[in-house]
Amino acid sequence: MQGSILIAHPLLSDGFFNRSVVYLANHNKDGAFGFVMNFKTQFMLRDVRPQIKNGN
Repeated sequence: MQGSILIAHPLLSDGFFNRSVVYLANHNKDGAFGFVMNFKTQFMLRDVRPQIKNGN
C-alpha cells in the first residue's frame, strides 16, 4: 500500500481522519507513516523531508 492515496469514507465519524485524504508514504511491519493532504498545518513538507526543495 506504500505510495497509495487513502480517502476517508464520507460517513467516517473519527475526529482525526474525518474527511481526510492521506498519502501513505511508508508502510511496513513496524507501522505506517503518511501525510494528510487536505488540511492546513504549520509545517512545510520540506520540514519533514529536507530533500524536497522549495519550488512552485
